[in-house]
Amino acid sequence: MKIDLSKTKDLLGESFPFECSEAFSEFEYSGMSYNFLEPVSVNGAYLPEEDGVMVTAEVKTVLSALCARCLNDARVNISLSLSETFSGSGEDDVYEYTGDVLVLDRAVLDNIILNIPLHVLCKEDCKGLCPHCGKDLNLETCDCEIETKKANSPFAALDGLFRD
Repeated sequence: MKIDLSKTKDLLGESFPFECSEAFSEFEYSGMSYNFLEPVSVNGAYLPEEDGVMVTAEVKTVLSALCARCLNDARVNISLSLSETFSGSGEDDVYEYTGDVLVLDRAVLDNIILNIPLHVLCKEDCKGLCPHCGKDLNLETCDCEIETKKANSPFAALDGLFRD
């Protein structure tokens, strides 16, 4: 994703709209692998300033990842507002650009990563996997959960104590 600044970088204080869409490749973050199911679309404006370029945009895409509970595929809809400063002088805390071309890829990907939920779920009420037999509890039930909970409970010895 590139913005050509050659005709606009000297027009300080004016805002210029842009729109672009690009397919990104798979990436890993925090031990999880994410695939892009749709191209990343960016619709916004850039504002040339004396010390750089300010970019504001809306970013939309759809990711695929594994559900944190049942390990099935899950869709993650990403819709975010991006507001970043780009500098040609290599300042800290801003993205750098060289020449007359501003490359948005790193800033867009960083903002997408910041907007990924901590726990990706295939659905809000995902039941996950049985911790004992590994069955997908969304598809079937198992008996081992109830029996194992009772047997492993530190209060199992007190189970019959208060029965009439």
